[in-house]
Amino acid sequence: MEKHYLQFPIAALRPDFDIEKRGNELVDFCCLHYGSKSAAKMPSDIVERTVLCKSRFYASNSDLNEMQEFHYLLGRIRLGLMPPYDRFLDVKSGVQNARTVEQLLSASPYPGVRIRLDIWRNTFGVAQPGKAVSIREFRVLCAVYAAIGNRKYAKVSLERIRRLSEGYADRMEFDEQERIRFPRERFLSIRQIRTTLRDLEANRFFAKFTFNRGECFYSNKLNHRELRSAVASAKLRRHESVAAERSLDKVMSAEIVDRRRIAGVLPMPKKVEVPEEQPQVAHVPDTQWLQDCKLPVD
Repeated sequence: MEKHYLQFPIAALRPDFDIEKRGNELVDFCCLHYGSKSAAKMPSDIVERTVLCKSRFYASNSDLNEMQEFHYLLGRIRLGLMPPYDRFLDVKSGVQNARTVEQLLSASPYPGVRIRLDIWRNTFGVAQPGKAVSIREFRVLCAVYAAIGNRKYAKVSLERIRRLSEGYADRMEFDEQERIRFPRERFLSIRQIRTTLRDLEANRFFAKFTFNRGECFYSNKLNHRELRSAVASAKLRRHESVAAERSLDKVMSAEIVDRRRIAGVLPMPKKVEVPEEQPQVAHVPDTQWLQDCKLPVD
C-alpha cells in the first residue's frame, strides 16, 4: 500500500497558529504545495486533463479558471484526499485556505516536517483502533522528524526537540516567547519531552541510539540495528583512518631513509659485530672418586 505524506513548516506547531483549529486549512495548504511540486514535473495540458478526468464528478470544478486550483485538485488526487462521490469539494475555498496558511507561515518557512497521512488522521481525525496519537506525541514526533530532515539519521538534543515541538527553530526566539508567555502558558518541559520520546520509540515511530549516555541519535529511515551500525561506523571511521595514515607514514619514512643512505646522502649504519658464541660442552660430573673409595670389608 502506497504511503502518503503531508509536508508543512514546523512553525505550524506554534501556539499562535493553533493547529488543532486550523488542521483542515493546513491540509489544504499541503495539497496545494504538493500539487504545485507535482505539476512542475508535468506538462500543463497533462495536469489539466488529469485533474478534469479524475474530478469530473464534482460540480464545483466546472468553473476552474486558475492554475492554483488545478494544482490544489492535483495534490488532493495524488494524496488520496478526494471526498466521496456524493459530496462536493469547494475548490476555491480550499485554495483560499491554502493562501491564508501560506501568509501566516511565510515568516518561518523552514525547517519543514514531512509526516505520514495516517499519523495525521490518527491525531486529528478518527483514529484506528489502538493507534491514536495525542497532540503532545504529534508535536514531539514532528520535532524529531524536522530535526532529521532528509538525512538517514541525526544527532538531536532534548533542548532542540523542545524548541521544535513548539514550532521554533531559533533558540533566542524560543526563549523570548517562553519568557513572555510564562506563567500564563507553559511549554513542554524536558521531563515531558523525555517521557513522550520513550512512548514514541516504543511504538516504533523512529529508532534511537544513545552513545556514551550523552549523544542521542534518531532515525526514521533505519531500524535500531542499522542505526547503531551507522553511528559506530561514523565514530570509528575518523580514528581508523588516522591510524592507517600514521602506519603508512612510518613505512614511507623508513623507505626514504634507506634510499637516502643508498644515494650517499646519509651514512650507512654501522655494523655491530656480535661475538661468536662458543659451543657449550655438556658438564659431566666426576665420579672417579667414588670408584677409588673402597669400603672396608668385615
